[in-house]
Amino acid sequence: MIGVRSVSRTLVLLLLSAVTLSAESKVREEWQLILFGGRRIGTGHVLYYRESPDRIRVEQSQRMLLKRGGQTFVVTERSVWREEKKLLSLESIIDMNGEVLRISGLADSEGIRLVQEQGGKETEVFIRCGPLLGPYLASLALGRALSEGQARVRYFSLSPESMNIEEVFVTFEGPGAMEDSRGWVHRGMLAKERSSSLPGSVSSLVLDPEGRVLYSRTAVGLDLEVVRLDQPAADIQPAADIFSESAFFDLDALTMKLEGKRFSGSFLSLSWADVRFTGTVLDELVQAFQAARTDLEEQVFEFEETENTLTVRIKRAEPPPSASLDLRGRTGPENGDGFHLDLTDSRLDELLERCSPPTIQCLQKTVYNYIVNKNGVHGFSNTAEILDSRAGDCTEHSVLLLSLLEKLSVPSRIAYGFVLTGQGFSGHAWVEVRVRDRWYWVDPSFPSAGAQPLKIRVGVLDPVRPVWGQMNLSLLRILGTVKAELLEWSF
Repeated sequence: MIGVRSVSRTLVLLLLSAVTLSAESKVREEWQLILFGGRRIGTGHVLYYRESPDRIRVEQSQRMLLKRGGQTFVVTERSVWREEKKLLSLESIIDMNGEVLRISGLADSEGIRLVQEQGGKETEVFIRCGPLLGPYLASLALGRALSEGQARVRYFSLSPESMNIEEVFVTFEGPGAMEDSRGWVHRGMLAKERSSSLPGSVSSLVLDPEGRVLYSRTAVGLDLEVVRLDQPAADIQPAADIFSESAFFDLDALTMKLEGKRFSGSFLSLSWADVRFTGTVLDELVQAFQAARTDLEEQVFEFEETENTLTVRIKRAEPPPSASLDLRGRTGPENGDGFHLDLTDSRLDELLERCSPPTIQCLQKTVYNYIVNKNGVHGFSNTAEILDSRAGDCTEHSVLLLSLLEKLSVPSRIAYGFVLTGQGFSGHAWVEVRVRDRWYWVDPSFPSAGAQPLKIRVGVLDPVRPVWGQMNLSLLRILGTVKAELLEWSF
């Protein structure tokens, strides 16, 4: 079955196309119904073939929908796994409105070599690791553990979207039943699944005696559900009918609405605000506040925690020094090239020439002025795409500024979290830069030092890895379970 992790990681990279049958021995066939917030957002199909006594081929396909910035995306994926006892290979193609990402990998006892190709550029990595399990061998491992009466299973698998290895833990809870959002009841072995690729998220599973997933549910703001169907039921055919019912998942609509008082005036002029948060994942917010205070070495947040309530004073962060950056002793990029960064593009040098000598403030304004088409259509574009289109939202502004800082070998990273606006707390990304041995927040989406919105940092990202899914899932967990009430504020 297509795991909920594969759907959740992108939540938004929602997947796929038809599968061509072959004359080889078909082991089994499965269909999936993918629901978000109780409404269908996609369908999936999995075919298992035995190519030889020792090798299984698994063909997975999905097709889903995403809406962002008023534009609808149709995202399809087809993945082919070949699994043997000590070898694992993968070929995957993800198509998002014509933008194609190809991923291939080959694993043996030493590790796995992954190649990712997008827009004519290849990225290759080798990861040393132990044995990896694909979808078929993972279900066999779960089935074997059930038959032997084990309480817990741990294994390693490949996360193709992030080009990394994920550690998976499955804990069995005993026989039972779960009802999905449509009222269908699924009976079998109840289990909980945790994965290193989705820290903080727990999936509830119903397994059959062979270890195959009958039903999975993960809370990511709303419930994301994957329902296994044993035949192509009328509910999911034809594939084009998805448009007649699907809930278009609109990222831009995800705002934590403010209750209580409302301020008049520009949110960019707020110097502090007192906010009361209530909900079930307040520990995650507390950890975020503590980490930000440590990194920034200042009291950006003052908070008081009681049962199911968190009261916070959010302050404007201190801007970085206005003096020229000290580049003495800089020997090379901190992060280097990777999934989102291409530091070899000569256009970056042309942008740097506009800031001589370089200052944070000049680089910030250069990025803001270069991106002339401010829109939310893009997910998380890479350097070349931003330079080509000169378009994007907060993530594109952040990636471009980070690319310039990396060219100068200045330590920097992408931060993500929430920004306080007149409507509430909205998802946002900006840059953290290390100057004179401490971290500062730099927001290229708001280049004026005197007009900076109040922020809550949830986490930081490594820009040389695919990060969009990680960022959105972290924000969704909070958006779906936390309420905010504005108490007091000052301009």
